[in-house]
Amino acid sequence: MLIRELPAAVAGRVRSGENGCSSVPQAVAELLANALDAGAHNVVIRLNAEELAFTVEDDGHGLSAADLQHFGRRYHTSKLSSVADLQAGVSTLGFRGEATSSICSTAHVRLTTRARGSFETLTKTLRGSSSGVVASHVGPSSLPLTRAGTIVEVTQFLFNQPVRRKQATQQPRCALALATNLTKLRVPAIPAPVRLKLDCAYV
Repeated sequence: MLIRELPAAVAGRVRSGENGCSSVPQAVAELLANALDAGAHNVVIRLNAEELAFTVEDDGHGLSAADLQHFGRRYHTSKLSSVADLQAGVSTLGFRGEATSSICSTAHVRLTTRARGSFETLTKTLRGSSSGVVASHVGPSSLPLTRAGTIVEVTQFLFNQPVRRKQATQQPRCALALATNLTKLRVPAIPAPVRLKLDCAYV
């Protein structure tokens, strides 16, 4: 996998026109789609609906050190590189390079990953700010993973959008119900070899 910035012409054509990931179910769906695109066979989703915190853990191919540098940047993706790719058809669940940057711009995010074929575990922490997404740490992880894969931990979701956050925290049961319903999450049917585990908490 090689994450790179989309050319302006391609970014203009794939721009969704939506207001990013503005709900827990939508954000969880996007991270789940990334896990499936990474070839994961096992995915664990942990959700605390009241705290608007969630984690998506997978055993996919993970991210290299070079890819990690680009994680969280808008219009950076490994799934599309040219207009020709777009015209030929996109086979992945996600390809615009908008979702992760949208999540990172409205939350505190920590990604821990180990690339397939590597023995090194890396981590990156990001958070949204008035100037965009800011990375506060990129480098080796103090907690090594025992196999290839990626863990994305999201806390303080919508911290810089107080109205939306208040609305979301006032309806935790709704968010919980949506997050456990793959149809409403707008994720296609999970491939047969993939095992999905949902661990949802409402305190």
